[in-house]
Amino acid sequence: MTRQRDLKTRIRARMKKTGERYTSARAQILQQSSTQEATAHFPGVLDGYDRFGGVQGETAILQNVLRHSSVTHPANSEPYSETMLHGLCGGLGFMYAVFEYKGWPPMLTMVMRSGTMPDTYMMPVFDRIGVTIKSEQTTSANRARQHLDKALDAGKPAICVVDIAHLPYYGVPSQMAGMGPHYVAVVGRDGDDFWLDDRSPRPCRVSADQLALARNGYKKAKHHLITIESHDPKFDWKASLYDAIGATCRALEEGDVGVPPSFRTNCGFAGMEKWQRLLTDAKDKKGWSTVFNTPDKAYVGLRRAYECIQYEYTAPAGGRLFYAEFLDEAAGLAPDTKLSKAAEHWRDAADGWSALAGLIADAPDDAIQKGCQLCDQRAELLDQDADAATDELQRLAEAQRHLKVDCHLTPESAVKVFDAMADRLEDIIAIERRAVEALRATQ
Repeated sequence: MTRQRDLKTRIRARMKKTGERYTSARAQILQQSSTQEATAHFPGVLDGYDRFGGVQGETAILQNVLRHSSVTHPANSEPYSETMLHGLCGGLGFMYAVFEYKGWPPMLTMVMRSGTMPDTYMMPVFDRIGVTIKSEQTTSANRARQHLDKALDAGKPAICVVDIAHLPYYGVPSQMAGMGPHYVAVVGRDGDDFWLDDRSPRPCRVSADQLALARNGYKKAKHHLITIESHDPKFDWKASLYDAIGATCRALEEGDVGVPPSFRTNCGFAGMEKWQRLLTDAKDKKGWSTVFNTPDKAYVGLRRAYECIQYEYTAPAGGRLFYAEFLDEAAGLAPDTKLSKAAEHWRDAADGWSALAGLIADAPDDAIQKGCQLCDQRAELLDQDADAATDELQRLAEAQRHLKVDCHLTPESAVKVFDAMADRLEDIIAIERRAVEALRATQ
């Protein structure tokens, strides 16, 4: 646990110095760290797999699996950074949706990356880094286990799709089973247990039965498994770099091509503008003053907005600072000063999203403030030891959900918060349009 204590100490020192919340400080510390080594022996973890976790889900395991597979960037022969992989996945985007089901509070979802689903975000990266993969999927649980065992026997980590509700340390309610696809890397076995690389800076232990249920849980990608097969060190990495930047532009200007055309008005700039309008439009039945018209519903909407901007499917500040750092790294490799200039705009966008998240976290209601704080506490526990802290993580997740009954935000106060959010979002949209123009200038 020495490395985990050191990580938390450095994160808390940065929080004290900068005033950042845990997730933001964590992202910066991890990106500045040159190593993230395992500090204890975890029986059965693959030889040479000595880094775990990272800033955000898919890019974290990509970085660690590619490093283990000795895949390096042609420009400098160094392992790929997580920021570089984020950009090459397609980088940024936006999607807004509110789902309303009988017996449930309104369910807000915002995704701040180019592909709104994990596969549409992650899968393009393999072509863009010259990697050949082996992709296997089966309806048979026995065959799925055989595929996994074969990969581990060959010394290869296996990237697997799981249903996040079946991973106990996330504390997702059982009613959400089958709705949350999530990538993990299976990196070893110890008796009847498996080791997962999944955000935490140490491997997470799950039983064979737990893993089997999780791999079976998301039906569209049931038992999907990916291994690295080969790497072409002479591929045209510059063309791939600018192709990925173009994908970011398209995701914001045209929406995620992975969703039905009828839904794309919820994506990219159109989605941001829709959200901004709904925050203040009292006449629209989907407006926030109508959908989130009671204190408990206002709590759910605001807390989820904070979570989606700062944590879920993203690096903090909607991944905008993460993307700026990708552009700075790319500018040095290309080299291309236009990329550095574009990065400045995305830093401004990151400031805007951070301010919007802070506005929510400081809303004039104790329950909303506590709900946002619990999000940060859960992130801190995942850094400690996810599987050992499972009970506490589940308790915090349950407490976060139950706080809605303690919310006393009046309708008048809620409208003021929504109006302030809309004003902030208007500024963000203008900044991001300029940022995309700067990216287009590199094409």
